[in-house]
Amino acid sequence: MEYVGVDYHTRYAVATRMDAVGTVLSQDRIPNLKADIHAYFASLPEGSRVVVEATNNWAAFMEWTSDLPLTMKLANPSRTRAIASARIKTDSLDSKILAELLRGDLIAESYLAPKEVRDVRELVRYRMTLVRLRSQLKTRIRSVLFKVGERITFADVLCPRARMAISKFSLREIYRREIDSCLSLADSFSIQIGEFEKEIEAVAKVNEDTRLLMTIPGISFFSALLISGEIGDYRRFSSARKLACFAGLVPSVHASGGKIHHGHIIRQSNANLRFALLQAIPHLIRKHDGLAKHYYHISRKKGTKTARIAISRRLLGIMLTMLKNREPFRLDHESSGTGPAVSLPASARASG
Repeated sequence: MEYVGVDYHTRYAVATRMDAVGTVLSQDRIPNLKADIHAYFASLPEGSRVVVEATNNWAAFMEWTSDLPLTMKLANPSRTRAIASARIKTDSLDSKILAELLRGDLIAESYLAPKEVRDVRELVRYRMTLVRLRSQLKTRIRSVLFKVGERITFADVLCPRARMAISKFSLREIYRREIDSCLSLADSFSIQIGEFEKEIEAVAKVNEDTRLLMTIPGISFFSALLISGEIGDYRRFSSARKLACFAGLVPSVHASGGKIHHGHIIRQSNANLRFALLQAIPHLIRKHDGLAKHYYHISRKKGTKTARIAISRRLLGIMLTMLKNREPFRLDHESSGTGPAVSLPASARASG
C-alpha cells in the first residue's frame, strides 16, 4: 500500500508517493485533465490511500477518481498547520507533507460528501444565487429612482402596483431603459427560480430526512433540503454542540492567564446552514409558544441578535435529535420554563 499526498491546482497536480516506512517513491506533476488524472491514479496499487486538500476544485478530482479502488481523504486546509505554517512553501513540499501526515494518520479531515449530497447542495445553492442576483436588480432599480428623485413605497419593486407606479414616473430615456432592462432581467430570474423551486420541492418530498425537518414550523421544503444537504450525514456529529460549531452558532473563546473571554460567533463555519436556521426563526417563534418565550427572554437581556443565535442553536440540537431518533417535531406546548416546548426526548432539550 502507498500513501499519496496531492497538491491540487487549477492547471496541474503534484503527487508524492510514499511507502509505509516513509520512503518517497516518486514526485510527479500531472496535468489537470480527466484522462491524465485518472490514468495516473489508476496505476497506484489497489488499496492505496490518497489525500487532497479541500480547495475550490476538489470535487472534480474526486469524481474523476471515484471508480478506482483507492481510499480517498479530504484534508481541511485551515487545520493542516504543518503546511499553513511552513516557511518554505512549494508544491512538492506541500504534497510530501500531506503524504507524511496521511502515513501517520494525522490528517484533519473534511467531510467528503457523496455525489448525491453534492448534487443536492448544488441545486439549492444555485437557487440561492439566482435569488441573490434578482435582489441586486431590485436594489439597482431603487438606486436609479433615488438618483432621479423618485421614490417607491412598495416593499417589492417587482409587484404589479410598483411597476404601474414606475411606469408613470417622468424619466429621461437612459434611466427608463436601465429600469426596463432590470425589470426584464428580474422577470427572467423569477422564471428560472420557479423552475428550480419545483425541482427542489420534488426532491424534498422523497427525502426522508427532509420530510422530518419539514414537520418543524417555519421550515419549508427549500429550507429543509438546504439544511439536510449542508449537514450531510448527521451521524458524523456525536453531539449537538459539534453540529452547532459546524454551523458557526457558538462563540469564539479566548483563554489567557486564567481568564476566559467569549467573543463573536466563529467565522469558520457553514454559512449556508446558519443562514437557513436564522431565516426560520421569525416563522418559528410565531408558531411555537415555548421557543417564542425563550426567544423574548434572551432578547430582553442580550438583544435580538443574541436571541436569534441562541434559538438557532437550540433548534439545531432538536433537529439532530429528530434525525437520530427518526421522530417528527410535535407542537405540545409547555407552560413552564423558558426552554423549547417540544415533546421530544429530554436529550433533545438538553442538547440545545
